[in-house]
Amino acid sequence: MTLFYIGALFLWGAAASLAGAGLFAYAMLGFIGAGLIWPMLQRVDEAAGDTALAGFKHNALIGIGVVITFAAEPLGRTLRLGQGQSSEWIFGIALAAILAFIAWGGFAWLKKRFD
Repeated sequence: MTLFYIGALFLWGAAASLAGAGLFAYAMLGFIGAGLIWPMLQRVDEAAGDTALAGFKHNALIGIGVVITFAAEPLGRTLRLGQGQSSEWIFGIALAAILAFIAWGGFAWLKKRFD
């Protein structure tokens, strides 16, 4: 299962590179790997069905992270929340902070639903 996620991160990085994404995309992919995927892999016991199901449901948060990764730069450019090239960072960090809040215990009712 770990190799699947390593492959997914590699392919997401390749897609970001081919799309000409900025540094934010790679920083966010690092956050997804270290902050969302790795803790989920530590909790999953492949022999226990309930932990495997919780890990599968956690994929929704990982998917939201990937959407934020690829949407932050175009949205930042379009909305122009900041001056110059930093607008995708402002927008992306705000969305990533919300995602981290959800993934690491915020909105307990939502986390219970994913677990």
